[in-house]
Amino acid sequence: MKALFLLTKRQPPSSRLRMLNCMPAYRAAGIEPTSMPIPSGLAARIRVLGAMARNDVVVIQKKTSFHRLELALMKRINPHIVFDMDDAVMFHELEHHQPLTGKNFLKFIRTVNHCAAVVAGNQYLAKFAEPNCRNVYMLPTPIDVDRYIVKEYGVQSDAVVIGWTGVDPDNETLFFGKYDVPGGGFNFTSFYRP
Repeated sequence: MKALFLLTKRQPPSSRLRMLNCMPAYRAAGIEPTSMPIPSGLAARIRVLGAMARNDVVVIQKKTSFHRLELALMKRINPHIVFDMDDAVMFHELEHHQPLTGKNFLKFIRTVNHCAAVVAGNQYLAKFAEPNCRNVYMLPTPIDVDRYIVKEYGVQSDAVVIGWTGVDPDNETLFFGKYDVPGGGFNFTSFYRP
């Protein structure tokens, strides 16, 4: 079986953790994975269609910017399209501190309507896809247990440690910076501020 993974160009942590880090396991299971960033221009998007035709399944990760005609053509070329998301892509405006307009929600629905299956990172996200796709599965983002060690519970500490690889923890809508002080009880660790 051959699988094509279409990833966002900037490859956020979810691309690495949900897709790229899993490639060795796919190979071990007899799946031939290929990944490529989703391009912008028309000629490059046509090359994506050619790659889709050469694979048994296509996984689109988080990207909802394909136009209706593009999605219809993609589905015709390869009806085995899976949409993978671990973030609320339907509310993308909030990530940029913009008011909700419904634009991204409509793009999400359009994408899901053209997919054979949806894989959601949690049950909350899965519920948004279920009315528009019969095959919705929940798969939390995998953790590389060889790389990340289990916490030693014998060590005494009164601090709560939160590891975060997504949105910057300085984002006041998610974490309150006033608690990120020595003795504040929280220690925010992130990609931006290890």
